[in-house]
Amino acid sequence: MNIIEKTQRYLPFALDEVYSAESKIKFLDTSNGLPIREGLAGTGTVAIPSTMVDGLGFYKNVNNSTPANGYSHYTDGGADGYSRGSATNSYELYTLSQLRSKQIPIDYIDNEENSMALLGNVATQFYRTSVVRETDAYSFSKIASVGSKTLGNYKEEDIGANSILSNLIDGFTWLKNHEVEDEDQIIFVSADVWGLIAKTNELTRYISQAELKSGDVRTSVDTFFGRPIITVPDNRFFTKLITTVNGYVPATDSKAINYIIASKRGGQLVKKIQDLRIIDKSLNTNFYGYLINFLMYYDFIIPKNKIPGFYISVASTKTGAKVSASLSVNEVAGSTTNGFILKEWYTNPTGLNGNRVVFSKTDFVLGDKYSIDSTHILCPLNEEVITTEAKGYFALLDSYGYAIAKTGEITLVKKS
Repeated sequence: MNIIEKTQRYLPFALDEVYSAESKIKFLDTSNGLPIREGLAGTGTVAIPSTMVDGLGFYKNVNNSTPANGYSHYTDGGADGYSRGSATNSYELYTLSQLRSKQIPIDYIDNEENSMALLGNVATQFYRTSVVRETDAYSFSKIASVGSKTLGNYKEEDIGANSILSNLIDGFTWLKNHEVEDEDQIIFVSADVWGLIAKTNELTRYISQAELKSGDVRTSVDTFFGRPIITVPDNRFFTKLITTVNGYVPATDSKAINYIIASKRGGQLVKKIQDLRIIDKSLNTNFYGYLINFLMYYDFIIPKNKIPGFYISVASTKTGAKVSASLSVNEVAGSTTNGFILKEWYTNPTGLNGNRVVFSKTDFVLGDKYSIDSTHILCPLNEEVITTEAKGYFALLDSYGYAIAKTGEITLVKKS
């Protein structure tokens, strides 16, 4: 077995560990186990059985009852025993909506000494920073989409320290009335909401510790009234998501999620195809190096009868930059009038792969493509940039020119 075959063989186990360690939606994924059946209606579909049965009827004591229609006959001429009923079983088809891929090249000339190690590192980093974040964000947005004000499990509200206890108890009560018992509930919260829980004196006395398991990974979590609390980063926790050629962004009308109280059996992330393979340099005819090919066909499945297993609270205002991929920059005054120098930049979430920072007096749109021109000025690190603008915005572009992170409006520090 050569090194490529070994890497290909053991890489899926490493990716499973990354998923178990990094994902937030995993706590529903591993708790559910929906009886999914594949292959009924094409590659992009899965089926979940739906079974319905009649309710209980009366039992007629054998040989000691008045004959009646609708009862099994224990003896000829008798009408007694079990009340007859019926059951129907059908499959509900779900079409997976997300067919996603990426090809990552590793040039052998540039990485001759450590190309094998680099292959594994790149694959696991890609899975951690791209796949896990996107599947989490998509799953939570899908959960938010099934909430309904008229059903009563979707609320737009501003959460405060004095109201958080009442907000959560309303959710607990709603779920219990819809037959989701306390031990089957799990709480996903934004970082801001977790801060309110941690700082509110009346809540802290109800917080304890528990251990949850995902794969071989055990995670110690806080619990509130016995329900596990999972904190979700803002960049994965909003109501409407748009997938792009390089990751995902919130839709313009998306709103931040405050918290979701979920039935552990309410839904499941389904990955029908998840294929990561390494193409050896001897088979790659485009350049002298390796290719990492990744293909994933997925969706978060919520059966219709499980929709009352979710209670969703969202902010009353749009998300804005709060849940977007954000860019932080450190810039200082240059030596020439109207000059500034970009010293460092950082992204949140970390690990976003951009290679150019540009400046503009107008805001950027994540996922849009930009060219370097007079209005979108390239800002190389430690090189002076001249502009007459006093304020503006910075964006990080990927190798194709798509904006993958951005700042808010910044007042420039520059030579006057």
